[in-house]
Amino acid sequence: GGGGGGANNASAPAAATGGKKSTKICPALPPCPACTSDASATGVGVLTEHVRRDEPEVKNRYIYARSNYTDAFYVEKHKFIYCSIPKTGCSRWRRFVRKLEGHADWLTHSPHDNDGLVSLRDVPDADREYLLTAPDITRFAIVRSPFARFVSSWLEKQPPERYRDNFERFAVDFAAGKLPDYSNSWHWLPQTELCGLKFARAANYRVRWRLLHFERLEQWALPLLAELGVDDPPHWLVAQVGGPGSAPTHADAHVYGQFMGRPRAVAALTNYFRRDIELLGYEHQARLLRYLANATGTERRKYYDEPAKKTQKKLDEML
Repeated sequence: GGGGGGANNASAPAAATGGKKSTKICPALPPCPACTSDASATGVGVLTEHVRRDEPEVKNRYIYARSNYTDAFYVEKHKFIYCSIPKTGCSRWRRFVRKLEGHADWLTHSPHDNDGLVSLRDVPDADREYLLTAPDITRFAIVRSPFARFVSSWLEKQPPERYRDNFERFAVDFAAGKLPDYSNSWHWLPQTELCGLKFARAANYRVRWRLLHFERLEQWALPLLAELGVDDPPHWLVAQVGGPGSAPTHADAHVYGQFMGRPRAVAALTNYFRRDIELLGYEHQARLLRYLANATGTERRKYYDEPAKKTQKKLDEML
């Protein structure tokens, strides 16, 4: 779930920053992994504004290639493009896009069937480049902590039997490319592999994506929809609850506990999802997880265990 805004002001402990250890760091941590100075307190950032475009130019035919935008949907009436990323509440948002497009079966039709939606993959090349750069079109992508997405997929997509009781081994082997059936799956794919986000550092990149942190959905959803001229959205679209046909895994609340005492898992996934961490604004969380993974038992109890119990109880009551 979202919330936990107090964590934004927490300073990293000695192991993460090399400075004096703070005793204020963890009570506000769960369930808010988006504790980053790269995004505002509302969880909204603009990719082209906080990323340094310091890499060589990339040919436009690669940046705007149709294969990058299968899951980018254009709604002409409201003049927006939605980048659909797995494990960020995409099922409910895709259903809602169908509703806006006037499909009577929007609530019962499979949200992962693109029938009746305008995917940028299917528009002419010149139109695709225009839609991706026009100043009067809002483009947004809902992004999530790479660590929480990984935990959510682990909880939902049953891993092979040999890994059921060994999360760290699964994470290390996954990051090493030993589990291609998982690493090539839509649900485990790095978020920056979608919608051309991986080109954000190219000197000639011009696509202005609004990055909306899943963890802060309840702060940005209603203002965004109002800006787009959408009235009276369903409750399940703007709150941290499961949408039709789905249920939350609560991975965001469990992410710190899942990596506690598992430094090899943190190191492996930090390397594997490095581009997501850097471009989407989760560097601070990566530092926190690295610290907590190596913390002693006393440090864990002091900084995590007791606050986590209280926060988990509150979260369960909310959901």
